[in-house]
Amino acid sequence: MNNKSIMIYTLLLSLSIYADRLADSLINKLEVKNDSIQFNPNDSGKGEFSECSDLFFKKYANMDYERQFSDVSTENWIENWWKYYNKLIDLSFKKGYDTTLLHNILIELKPADSSEIAELPIAIYFTNWKKDKYIIILIKWEYVLYKKRIENKIIPQYASVGHIKGYIYNYKNQKPTCFMTCN
Repeated sequence: MNNKSIMIYTLLLSLSIYADRLADSLINKLEVKNDSIQFNPNDSGKGEFSECSDLFFKKYANMDYERQFSDVSTENWIENWWKYYNKLIDLSFKKGYDTTLLHNILIELKPADSSEIAELPIAIYFTNWKKDKYIIILIKWEYVLYKKRIENKIIPQYASVGHIKGYIYNYKNQKPTCFMTCN
């Protein structure tokens, strides 16, 4: 290895350590709480201007809470997914929510370990519409790798989870009623 290669390796290792520390430092900022939003769950969110999509982008996307997770790296995303999952389940248990239900939903949403998309669950909100209860789950996501040219070589690089998506689940039947994402 020449000096330049050692410098690049050291830089990448330093960034990796920073990425893990950042993910760990944000774990205590995860949210599980009631949220008094109003939406029509019968509007499935399939259209670009649906009520669910409008609610999602006005209430959750590009807000300070969501943005604080935007620098978390896609490196070690599987390990971080499990850390965030455990923290969300722990918070849910401490607040008296149905952890079995939340476990089932989060496991259903978890991408395969071989996925090209890294995801991190960052919040769970509970709300009502008429007489029904709903669960909103926010997830930060990004493609795991992108390619960067360094010294005429294409090198895979990890990215940051800069995108957000959300699901609204019916509490009773555990079925999603709405899905929203940014591109």
